Amino acid sequence: MLPYGLVMPANKRPTPQGAITACRILLDGLARDTGIFELVSEVAPSHSRNNTFPGKVFLRLGADALTGAIREAGYSAESG
Repeated sequence: MLPYGLVMPANKRPTPQGAITACRILLDGLARDTGIFELVSEVAPSHSRNNTFPGKVFLRLGADALTGAIREAGYSAESG
């Protein structure tokens, strides 16, 4: 276990390609209406111990989706 404050070694950090793969697994699973436990088992191999990947990637993906939906609906920060 890494002591608090230490960074993950560079060779264990997720790559941009890993983020793309994790998003693809999630989106493909959602499109197929895959159950949550099956989806978690598909993504689990990409999760490194002591790292929030791929959760962070999924949060960003969700935020982007919400932002797009808000824009599509015609809402803005000014309209409240």
